[in-house]
Amino acid sequence: MNLLPGANNIRAVALNSQRTESEPDEILVNYNSGAQANTPPVLNNGATGPVATVDKDATMHLVVVGINAYKNPKMSLNYALADATAFKNEAEKDAKTITTNLKTYFVTDAQADKNGITAAFAEVQKNAKPQDVFVFYYAGHGVISDKNKEFYLVPTDVTDLQNVDEALAQSGIPSKMLQRYAIDIPAQKQVFILDACQSAGAFQQLMANDGDRQKNLAVVARSTGTHWIAASGSQQFAQEFGQLGHGAFTYVLLKAMQGEAASNKMITVNGLKNYLQTQVPDLMKKYNGAPQYPATYGYGSDFPVQLMK
Repeated sequence: MNLLPGANNIRAVALNSQRTESEPDEILVNYNSGAQANTPPVLNNGATGPVATVDKDATMHLVVVGINAYKNPKMSLNYALADATAFKNEAEKDAKTITTNLKTYFVTDAQADKNGITAAFAEVQKNAKPQDVFVFYYAGHGVISDKNKEFYLVPTDVTDLQNVDEALAQSGIPSKMLQRYAIDIPAQKQVFILDACQSAGAFQQLMANDGDRQKNLAVVARSTGTHWIAASGSQQFAQEFGQLGHGAFTYVLLKAMQGEAASNKMITVNGLKNYLQTQVPDLMKKYNGAPQYPATYGYGSDFPVQLMK
């Protein structure tokens, strides 16, 4: 077994002849390699418990997608591109506090068709190492198909959200594809952030109560310790406000990343989750918006996205 410097979660399950899994057992192993003997194996942010360190020589792979201009002008959004741009700028700045290497893939508007988005994932899959960090952010349309009840990201070349099933099958990015990337990308610290309507559907299907999906969930968890943060529930809309210049979810996310989610001089993935879950509903009340409750799912170690002086 190859251990990474710092905290390693080792999780074991047993399977019977029907491939039914036992309850898991887990231990935390702190490993200091000879080259990094002084690296602290684990941090604690005081609020959400132990936090795995990020190898300073690791690479953060940042894929950011923002779509204002859809091929069908009636589908165009006002602030998705502003949201994506602001997130990219803040994430790049924050990344410098935790690691020395950064690769950014910024996919917007006309480039953000299915091929453009999946090409960015493919580059990360090819280049990422186990010690790396992978962050995916998406701002654009999202929808759950009436036909197969699966959540899809809606690339720029999908032109109809009313009779959408055929278009989604051809040009959409289904939640199953996102889940597959979570498994196949080698980076062991991952977070998917989806600012789209009905975006909790991206991982609620993973958690559906049937055997195959439960096994897929276990595979994802064991492979990467993936975290998911969605702007809205599977039946809710992600809302924009002209007064903010951003969608409500990303407006709050940026506040969190700028320091309001800090605890013990760090901002972690779980810290972002906690802040969003309390502050987005409050913001909706302030601006008399429809109820919007971010949804989150995570498994494995929390990790920092920013260290503060």
